[in-house]
Amino acid sequence: MKILRTLAVLSLALGAGCAPQSADFSGLFENTLVWHVTRPDGAQQTSTFLYNEDGTVTASQGDVTVPGTWAVKGDLICVTVSEPDGTLEDLCSPTADLDGVRPGDTWEFLLREKITIKAELVAGR
Repeated sequence: MKILRTLAVLSLALGAGCAPQSADFSGLFENTLVWHVTRPDGAQQTSTFLYNEDGTVTASQGDVTVPGTWAVKGDLICVTVSEPDGTLEDLCSPTADLDGVRPGDTWEFLLREKITIKAELVAGR
């Protein structure tokens, strides 16, 4: 489904640089990564991502929640999200912006499709 692929892409489009495999992602655990999304047509939505230290992640957008896994592979963080039809989507992205992220941190970026993402790491789940 397009919404679920969008969730996977949003969760991966975090940075432009690279981080070493020993990057500090501990700020993601037990906290909520929130994306405030604005599409080119002005439509807005909010997506959330719950990363766990055991390599699992849960992505939600509206009433849709999908399970997945994440892993660091060199300078990339790769997320595999399970679609409702059973297919798996494996996407990878550079990890630099997540290295050392802590609750209260915010950042903004533009996806190639001109989708504005305002991201924040919120304390707690």
